[in-house]
Amino acid sequence: MKLLHLVNKLDALSQLIAMRATGTPEEFARKLQISKSTLFRLLNELKELGVDIVYNSTCRCYEFKSGKRFYIGILSEKLDKEDMNETKGGKNFFTVSFFETGEF
Repeated sequence: MKLLHLVNKLDALSQLIAMRATGTPEEFARKLQISKSTLFRLLNELKELGVDIVYNSTCRCYEFKSGKRFYIGILSEKLDKEDMNETKGGKNFFTVSFFETGEF
């Protein structure tokens, strides 16, 4: 997936989980317009990063186990001359930020 596309998918994934509106894995994948195997791969990668996502068979939806959700985004910042040399050129540098928020 291209970076912006992936960031948008992860944002939608986070929002659906926070709203407890994922449905079953098949429904969740359909809502995100991805395959079920891609969904499982994304969920596993998030779990490796420490995001506690579990499937609740009673409500048939995914939940944030810890009561925390994650946000992912892209920040652009101008680089000074020294930083440009370290990044081998370019005036802008994009970073991806990943963090959990407090309970909601």
